[in-house]
Amino acid sequence: MNRTGEVHRCACGQTFVDGVGNGHRLLAQHETFVRSCFQAVLVEVALRKGSSIVFP
Repeated sequence: MNRTGEVHRCACGQTFVDGVGNGHRLLAQHETFVRSCFQAVLVEVALRKGSSIVFP
């Protein structure tokens, strides 16, 4: 369950804040537009593998 005010951050730096529990959906929609963003792809892969993410 997402809480109001929870922040979801894309690898490109854009953030989405939950208003009525929709921040994660806005983030997912945004991420479909930044698939070409190399960092976003790395984050997605790392999250699927359950790795911790460290940005240089």
